[in-house]
Amino acid sequence: MRKILILILLTAFLAACGTEGSPEWGPCTTSGDCSGSLVCKEGVCLNPEQQVSCLVDAQCPAGLSCLDGVCSDGTEPIPECSDSNPCGKGFSCVKGNCVDNGGTDLCSVDGDCQEGEACKNGECVESAEPECEADEECESANCDIDAGVCLGAACEEDGDCPDGTCNLETSTCTIPEPGCIADEDCDSGLCDTGTGECIEDAVDCGQDEECNDEDPCTADTCQEGKCKNVHIAGEGCCLTADDCVAAGPCEEVACTDFACVQQPIADCCAEASECDDGNPMTKDLCQEGLCTNPGIDCVFDADCDDANPCTIDTCPGTHECANTKTADPLCCSSDADCHDDDPETKDVCINFQCYFKSENCVQDIDCVDSNPCTTEKCVQGSCLIDVITEPQCACKTDGDCIGKGNTCVLEQVGPTSLGLYCSEPVGSKLAGENCAEDSECRSGLCAKLNDGEICFGGCKSDMDCKGSTACGVISFDLGGGKTFAADACVIPAPGCTGDSSCAGSTVCLPGQNPDVPNSIIGFCGPAIGSKTGGSICSGDLDCQTGTCFELFEKNIDICWSKCSTDADCLPGLYCYANLIYFGFDQDTPSEADDKFDSPGTCAPFLGSFQSCWADSACPGNEFCFWYSNKTWTALEPRCISIKGNIGAGGNCSSDAQCKSNVCLTPAGICMGLCKASGDCSGITTCQPYDQFEFNPLGDLATVYLCLP
Repeated sequence: MRKILILILLTAFLAACGTEGSPEWGPCTTSGDCSGSLVCKEGVCLNPEQQVSCLVDAQCPAGLSCLDGVCSDGTEPIPECSDSNPCGKGFSCVKGNCVDNGGTDLCSVDGDCQEGEACKNGECVESAEPECEADEECESANCDIDAGVCLGAACEEDGDCPDGTCNLETSTCTIPEPGCIADEDCDSGLCDTGTGECIEDAVDCGQDEECNDEDPCTADTCQEGKCKNVHIAGEGCCLTADDCVAAGPCEEVACTDFACVQQPIADCCAEASECDDGNPMTKDLCQEGLCTNPGIDCVFDADCDDANPCTIDTCPGTHECANTKTADPLCCSSDADCHDDDPETKDVCINFQCYFKSENCVQDIDCVDSNPCTTEKCVQGSCLIDVITEPQCACKTDGDCIGKGNTCVLEQVGPTSLGLYCSEPVGSKLAGENCAEDSECRSGLCAKLNDGEICFGGCKSDMDCKGSTACGVISFDLGGGKTFAADACVIPAPGCTGDSSCAGSTVCLPGQNPDVPNSIIGFCGPAIGSKTGGSICSGDLDCQTGTCFELFEKNIDICWSKCSTDADCLPGLYCYANLIYFGFDQDTPSEADDKFDSPGTCAPFLGSFQSCWADSACPGNEFCFWYSNKTWTALEPRCISIKGNIGAGGNCSSDAQCKSNVCLTPAGICMGLCKASGDCSGITTCQPYDQFEFNPLGDLATVYLCLP
């Protein structure tokens, strides 16, 4: 299990607790510097038969290069095995060396297999004889030499083909893909009647219970020692959309991956309450799934009075009210209806009439606006607008102030007290936009931050902030030791994604993100050690980033370097998630509340790293390892290259024999995740285990393991 590196964060910097270097890779001058049977070879303690492992040339002693993962003088050793020189039964040829495959049918080249077999996806399978090698061997005189199969006869139209289908691009009759409607149609004797495909890779079984694939839309049975999982139709399951029933009048149904999926029909209604248009003079109707809003029934024009002086209210011959907007251009229902195209005036709607006001006033009425969260007075010829600091006018973003001035501003509500309340906009620039003067901003405040000037604005998420700003926290010093903190748009701290994004000799170092609590951000700074990311190390001070950690997947210690994509890493290294964790102390005596973050890490090739919950979800030469998620709070397993050859549940006597590198004692079985018993070997079955510790804090998770 990996030694997790925990870093204690102090302000914006990190102090690292170094990991111990593996004794296999300790530096040395003579063999006397090495423990046990290890010898000093090219400056490193190794087993006598080992060579110096490397990732790039820079990790090798002078005069040597990195060749196939080991430091070499360029002379390639004569391979022990190859396609033409196979190892024989029980062994597989791996990088030119015969390796005991534990009695399994694993292979790496065709030569590992018996005559008549080929190596496919790491397993020996029967190799089909090519149907043809030249056109003259086919009745149609068309041979696909690469595939070794005869193509259809020449044709110009569908009528030229026995099956009625002509491929006009190739001018050949298409050959229908093999399919099935019953078991006897398949060489394997198993047919999925839902897909019409033969089941070629069926799992061995002894009883039906071992074939449960946890898919409610398959019938799971064991037939002639092989699992058969056939798609079926039923409640929630389907072969076509005809097998599904819509849940309601506004739902349509589709058959997706053999499951019935309900999808809403756009602009559809199920009942009249969904059709409210907010107009008291109309009826809200849902007819055949569509909303209609005819006028209410009436006899006289007076029946249609909507109390809006900007509408003409009539009861026409249809006896349904008609409320038509008057032609008066100054009639309005909101400030948005008023505009005189004069930037020097304020356009407001008061009592259904538009007013276009200048900065000068004679009486209070000249200052009245439509905002219920402000009071307006005319003082010495100028309008004085005061914000109402009542709970109903409090806000966090401009979105909370719709109909209340549409702007969330910072207001002083006491000698040493601030708050956010709805008001009228001052300028035109939104939260997060660059500014030089307060008057440019809607909030009336151009915030002078350490790293720039932006219009102040409250936020709930990054979506509330413009440009490259993000939602963070701004604190205001009120004096006397008091502060006021508001969730507001800020300029994110400068960061780096990898060493390549830093200038000169600086490298990408880990630091605390000031805008996102308990998370890591990279910043460019001077190198600490001399070794680049991915280099083999024996201590933190060896590394440019000051961080050496154990990469258990390769049994080496390497220097950490930050990355977001493979392009951030040196050639030959790849970017992986959740290989190393940084810890954040929560200023309490307990470690149980500490938080963690795992940025991307450059490392040698580990495998596909795709998500999984069982070895069966991984490529043939990989297994499903129990990695944790980014915050170290839950499991997030990934596929990585195998260690040994024995899969989950198989018998073992040492860790090295197992794909997972874990042999459970005293049971003597290889540990491995599973989804169904078909994923397990030997006499083991897939069982839930609720005491799985996935981090050193002792947190437990429930997993499914192959157990006796």
